[in-house]
Amino acid sequence: DSFGPRPATAELNQGAHELEIDFGPHSLVFLRASGSRGCSTCCDESPFEVLTSSEAWVRAPFHINGSKVALALPVANRPKAVRYASEAFPQCTLYGDLGGLASGLPALPFVHPLE
Repeated sequence: DSFGPRPATAELNQGAHELEIDFGPHSLVFLRASGSRGCSTCCDESPFEVLTSSEAWVRAPFHINGSKVALALPVANRPKAVRYASEAFPQCTLYGDLGGLASGLPALPFVHPLE
């Protein structure tokens, strides 16, 4: 598709303090992260943030497994939303590659409610 990867579902695993975002409606999508052109912190700074119950956006470290992104939740309470690439100049970009070929389009910024 011509829009890059989009989140399909987001599932909270309270026991692991983790949020898993599934981007793949099919198994051909493989995600990868790459520093944006001219980045200073690149992917050392997560492009994902979660909205806490106190209404503060907090960065969440991430790792990729196929078509899914797992976020390590920095707070113990249930997050209200997750957002991606919300800054004017995101340092790290998520790409969706079909069949493992590094030719995919970047994900667009999004806010995904969790309640």
